Formats: sequence, structure tokens, C-alpha cells
Amino acid sequence: MLERSIRVFDNKTDLLIKEIVITPDFNTLSKKYKDEIGDDPLLIYEYEIKNEDVEFYKKIVDIDFEFDKYSYFLSCSEAK
Repeated sequence: MLERSIRVFDNKTDLLIKEIVITPDFNTLSKKYKDEIGDDPLLIYEYEIKNEDVEFYKKIVDIDFEFDKYSYFLSCSEAK
């Protein structure tokens, strides 16, 4: 089973700071990433989360995005 998370990286060091597991409905994600779904039907690639994506992700997870300090990516991995 696939698990999705938001990976948070420090902008100064590029180190992974934390990983926040999210549980969105796949249909919700596929609508958000409709342009990418043709090349990535399971949405397993990493996608950078940008300022214009904040409202979408705020509906899924309670997170304060700080783009001046951190970079955020939607990630996919095998559930543990």
C-alpha cells in the first residue's frame, strides 16, 4: 500500500527536517495533479508544494508553511 507524506527540507542545508504523513483521498490528489497524472498515474513522483498550493494542502493537514525557511514536497512511499 502506498503512503503519502509532505517532506520538509531546510532551505539552508537541504536536510530533511520532518516528514508528515497525510491521508488524502486519491481522487482529491488526482484532481489537484490532473496535468501530471498522464505521466504518473499513481502519483508516485515527488512534487514540490508551492505557495499557490497552500490552500489545497491546508484542507488535508494542519501545517504552517514557511517557504522562506523550508521547501515542501508531496512524496510517496510504501506504507510501513
